[in-house]
Amino acid sequence: MEKQTAQLAHIRTYEQLKVLADPRRLMILQRLMDTPATISQLGRVFDQHPAWVRHHIKRLESVGLVQLIRTQEINGVTEKYYAASASAFSIQMFLLPHEFQNGVLLTGSHDLAVELLAQRQNQNAETPAVMLLPNGSLDGLIALRQGMGQMSGAHLLDAETGEYNITYARHLFTDQEVRLLTVATRV
Repeated sequence: MEKQTAQLAHIRTYEQLKVLADPRRLMILQRLMDTPATISQLGRVFDQHPAWVRHHIKRLESVGLVQLIRTQEINGVTEKYYAASASAFSIQMFLLPHEFQNGVLLTGSHDLAVELLAQRQNQNAETPAVMLLPNGSLDGLIALRQGMGQMSGAHLLDAETGEYNITYARHLFTDQEVRLLTVATRV
């Protein structure tokens, strides 16, 4: 059987998350991330009737997590081979209050100065609310790259250049425009 090249996809919709909340579908998806299989083969692997497998395959396929990759006729029977649409999936979501939809989510490194600025910003009812989600400099930039948040705090030193953050931003945001703003420097 053919094996997919390494490819990461992001779980981005509620429907995808809902489909994966079923542990049976998650097991099928994980199996199909390893190697393509037919409904009959999956039935044998999971000791289930093919109709049970077909139901779950169709749900996974309906949200783009599984795809039909080829058909093959064996002894007059057409077998359909399914595979995961990626070799790995990333699930990262933030649950925010409904009222926060017009706010600013700041991820990344924790900084007391930024925390103070956010507190002051949040005291003014006429300006967008700021919510801090400290998760580390690199993870904050990755979350920003994935569209989760509008700002990220970072202090990542490039040992070769002696510069902070620029090399990492260039590497992560090759196809997006970003602005780097120095709020404070460490001494």
